[in-house]
Amino acid sequence: ITTMPSSRSSQSIFSFDSNEAGANVFEWKLRRNDGVDLTPWKVTTKSGPIDISWLDNKKGGPGRGWYTMWTRAVDPAGNKDELFSTQTNVYHWLYVPPIPWGSIVGGVFAFSIIAVALYVEYRRRKRRAVLQRFQLRRLRRKYKLKNAQRGETLRAVLL
Repeated sequence: ITTMPSSRSSQSIFSFDSNEAGANVFEWKLRRNDGVDLTPWKVTTKSGPIDISWLDNKKGGPGRGWYTMWTRAVDPAGNKDELFSTQTNVYHWLYVPPIPWGSIVGGVFAFSIIAVALYVEYRRRKRRAVLQRFQLRRLRRKYKLKNAQRGETLRAVLL
């Protein structure tokens, strides 16, 4: 295993190489810490790195946890490595799914929109209450003025 993700990260790229001449084909499998094989032996070549980003629980994978990658080289005659060593072809690491930045940004944006909408509604209701008080005072003044004018006309008629 030449390229591997660091433990406690969301990296998911592996690449393989062999010290045996002509061994360009590799088989790999992924196993959970509890011993359950997530993949059967799969074939890949030296030129193509493999991506195991499907481990992310948002993509339908098992998500966070300890995993072990097993690899073995296949030589041109079809012989497979049968010796496994943590120094060469076995890698054990803790996979941590990536932070869902889209959900976080979306949540903050939605909260901001709701907060602004609530503030605008609060201001609208406050302004409406002020206008209603102003209208009520105006009506009272009008009513008093009308009553005062009627009172004067009545006094003029009576006198």
